[in-house]
Amino acid sequence: MRKLILLSMMSLLLLSACTNTSSDHSEVIAETRFGNVTKEEMYSLMKERFGEKILSDILYEQILSQEYSVTEQELKEAFDDLKDQLGLSYEIVLKQMGFQNDEQIKEMLRVQLLQQKAILETIDVSDEEVKEYYDNLIPEVKLSQIVVEDEVRANEIKRKLEEGASFEELAKEFSTDTNSASNGGNIGWHILELGTDLEKNLSSLNIEEVSNPIKQDDEFFIIKITDREAMKSFEEMREDIKEQLMISKIKPEDFVTVLQEKIDDANVKIKDNDLEDAFSDLKNVFN
Repeated sequence: MRKLILLSMMSLLLLSACTNTSSDHSEVIAETRFGNVTKEEMYSLMKERFGEKILSDILYEQILSQEYSVTEQELKEAFDDLKDQLGLSYEIVLKQMGFQNDEQIKEMLRVQLLQQKAILETIDVSDEEVKEYYDNLIPEVKLSQIVVEDEVRANEIKRKLEEGASFEELAKEFSTDTNSASNGGNIGWHILELGTDLEKNLSSLNIEEVSNPIKQDDEFFIIKITDREAMKSFEEMREDIKEQLMISKIKPEDFVTVLQEKIDDANVKIKDNDLEDAFSDLKNVFN
């Protein structure tokens, strides 16, 4: 859906510019020694280049909001997810796309969530699928590590830890992984997929328990689990898991089919010939 997000960002920006024009389109908005630019000229150019996308977003919101609604909590979660995805580049993207504030981003997300609700309504997920997903969930663990190149040094460090030495201090002194060594061996949160011998050895450790030296390739690892994510009950996670599974089942053709049906049911008639292909992007949104 990320392509849809970027398309919606542009349309929201341009919609804001268009709807803020006054009834006097001949009003001059820029002057140069080579000539002036009027609101009418700007509107005509924006309509030609982006008008179909702007109109389709307006119509999507009008049509879909008759059947679906987006709560403030859902909007907040979508907004937070977007900010997490963009990370430090969020403010840069905001400025590049011409948004003035977070509220304009949220309006774009509201349309996207309405579309998602319409599509998810057609996706089936069984209770058995939800339970199986839950049963296979692996909680994240927070890890610290000491990495050395030979077994003798690894065993020596393990002995010192058993005698009460500080894991953090030993990591700073001996670990060859300089990135984590400076942080006392802390490598943050990870999901143990149990695909390697190292991960399998860690799966049975308790919090604050330290592993024996584990050989991985040409290095030896000593790992400590410093925290473990608390697993919520099945009932607490049921709806979130179901939604995740439904989203994972969405196919591009589902997106096109559902939204086209909604448009047809609404009996949309576009009076402006220049904008008659406002929904043509449905055919290309995933291309």
